[in-house]
Amino acid sequence: MPLRSPTLPALLGALLLAVGCGTGTPPKADAGTGIGKEICDNGIDDNGDKKVDCADPQCVNAPNCKAEDCTNGKDDNGNGLVDCADPVCESLSCGGGCLCQGGKKVETDCLDGVDNDGDGLIDCHDPDCAGEPSCSASRCLDCASGCDGQGCGSGCVCSGTTKTELNCSDGVDNDGDGQTDCADSDCALAPSCQGVDCSQCAKSACSGQSCGTGCLCSGTTRTEVVCTDGIDNDGDGQTDCADSDCANQSCGTGCLCQGGKKTETDCIDGLDNDGDGQIDCADSDCASKSCGGGCVCQGGKKTETNCSDGVDNDSDTLVDCKDPDCASSPSCQGKIEICDDGIDNDGNKAIDCNDPACLTSPLCANLLDGKPCAADSQCKGGLCLTEGASGNPNGTCSAPCTTAGAACPSGGICVVPTGSTGKCRPSCACTGSHCANNGGCRAGFGCTVGSAAATAGKAYCIGQCTADSQCASVGCNLESGFCELPQGKKALGQACIADTDCESYWCRTQTGTGYPGGYCATFCLTTANVCPGDGACYYSATSTSNFGVCFDGCKASTDCRTAENYSCYQVTNGGPITPIVVCLPVCMTKGQTCSATNTCCAPFTCLASGTCG
Repeated sequence: MPLRSPTLPALLGALLLAVGCGTGTPPKADAGTGIGKEICDNGIDDNGDKKVDCADPQCVNAPNCKAEDCTNGKDDNGNGLVDCADPVCESLSCGGGCLCQGGKKVETDCLDGVDNDGDGLIDCHDPDCAGEPSCSASRCLDCASGCDGQGCGSGCVCSGTTKTELNCSDGVDNDGDGQTDCADSDCALAPSCQGVDCSQCAKSACSGQSCGTGCLCSGTTRTEVVCTDGIDNDGDGQTDCADSDCANQSCGTGCLCQGGKKTETDCIDGLDNDGDGQIDCADSDCASKSCGGGCVCQGGKKTETNCSDGVDNDSDTLVDCKDPDCASSPSCQGKIEICDDGIDNDGNKAIDCNDPACLTSPLCANLLDGKPCAADSQCKGGLCLTEGASGNPNGTCSAPCTTAGAACPSGGICVVPTGSTGKCRPSCACTGSHCANNGGCRAGFGCTVGSAAATAGKAYCIGQCTADSQCASVGCNLESGFCELPQGKKALGQACIADTDCESYWCRTQTGTGYPGGYCATFCLTTANVCPGDGACYYSATSTSNFGVCFDGCKASTDCRTAENYSCYQVTNGGPITPIVVCLPVCMTKGQTCSATNTCCAPFTCLASGTCG
């Protein structure tokens, strides 16, 4: 883990020391309290309780945090739109055999004898079922239920559920009962069996009789009834589906004549039923049609619509809530990762583009500085400071840079710490009391103001985790503010000689600051008020960032390093919790006010200016 040099000059000024150590338990930061009101739709933990937007109990009744139930006739999410009229229900189930499409209910089960969409029309009588294989003319070849009056093949018509001979002059047993033409009792009244020529449908007696192969007399007009043979059966110059007589008639298995052409109606058989070179969902004819149970053709491909049946309905190897098609399904809220909302939706601690489920998402390409990431290829600047390598919660997109404070093409500003290479970080701006908005930085990051050398005095977001939930891999090390395992080094308030002695990577050395024996310190955020152990967060009232400094807490002087000249003091705090009670040197440290009675810690002396230096 790289060392992090403290760059928060506003926090290192003089502490205001009050008298002695107060009695009782001193105030301490409480990460679970939450400060202020949570805004439920901005992707930020506004009140510092480690719960963002709809995950915060304050948002339980927020309209945008309620999932719309697309089946109950109620406006569940308070947007004024009920069930299928609500866009969030698009392509979701509105009940058995019903799907929300185009803002209304659509019947999808066309064989169950139920009016599934409540429009008064059942099964094949509902226009929603017009293109379904179960309602196409080809299903009547065996005169199934509902086929009365429909063709059952060349020269055959259904009478109820019985095939009857229609062409009585073609020498074919059209209904398969063993009797041909006039020998079939079905032809008893056929003009051709009474010596009448119906080839041209010239006589009214020919109406309903065959006028040749694939031709039927309708009154005295020849009409085409076979729409699959490539022949102009009625001699009107139009063949098969191009003939208006074939409208809504079968043009073969899974094919229906519509709009003067073949259209695909069976969208699950793996066949190019209409011969246009496109198969099933790839054929535009199949748009919004069923591709099997819990599957609908959308955008030229299969999409999963049943998100709670334990089945991979669209055959993409992803089942139910693991399928991105189910992202907006009410049954999947909180179970599938949304790749751009700043929330751990699926509960695996990985957020947005750091989640394996989002690795190949189009939303995770060309990410701006500061966005969660797992790989360099996701970031516009070509650099991902991953959680594992840098300790930044859920990784953060960045880019190499050289000019301190300059704008980066990848959206941030250039930060060049002393003795280190420059990297782009997202800019920030604190608003509200004690930087209540966290500077606009995402959870696990804080807003700090860089030095003139590092950022030309501009503010930027830097990683500072305050809870395990902000880290995807391991927990949050509160000593360092990184997502990392404990390093086994010295804790807050313990003696140190160099930064590397401390778990926090920050030692306030005796030679550099006057703290006797050195003092391991760490940073904290006013929006969270979390310090290691019993530590307390000190914050300068004049600070323009939301970073503070943690000091070791105490109840009495015996809790402090008394042998090294430390005692327990009550300190007026510029942060949201004041006063705080912490262990500090009895002597004055570098930069503090000194006098004959308030002497300076070695190696410093009281200067003519009245400060230790």
